[in-house]
Amino acid sequence: NFKSSGDYFYEIKITETENVPEDQDIYIRDTYTESPFKLSDLEAYEFSATAGEFNDRFQIVFRESVTLSVVDQEIEALNYYYSNTRDNLVVMNPKGVEIKSIQIFNILGQSVYNNQILHQQSYSEYPITDLSTGTYVVNMNTESGVLNKKIIIN
Repeated sequence: NFKSSGDYFYEIKITETENVPEDQDIYIRDTYTESPFKLSDLEAYEFSATAGEFNDRFQIVFRESVTLSVVDQEIEALNYYYSNTRDNLVVMNPKGVEIKSIQIFNILGQSVYNNQILHQQSYSEYPITDLSTGTYVVNMNTESGVLNKKIIIN
């Protein structure tokens, strides 16, 4: 949410990050202009606003929006979920996208799982043990981009 008390100019910039890879680009997307701005260049995004509350004006994204290419379609076909019955992360990779790493973060942003030794198969399972009940974010780094998905462990 963003609230403005009048007609003013504002700046948004990143001053510090935590648990974000150094080569990860971070963008802010202004839904009014429909254009992404790369915050990770340490420059401030400047904009103006009138008085009011703007609930959906900004989005944080980790890659620039582009038209879906063949590579993007391959990544979109990649699917993964947590199996509570087997305590495994199940990865379905029908297009054979090269997966470089899988990381799992808890709700505090702490890395609780990191695997860089991966099977490049259409179906794989990775044992995930010793995680308590809760919500986690799975970060899958592929040759073509990064996918993030929330999982719930019961």
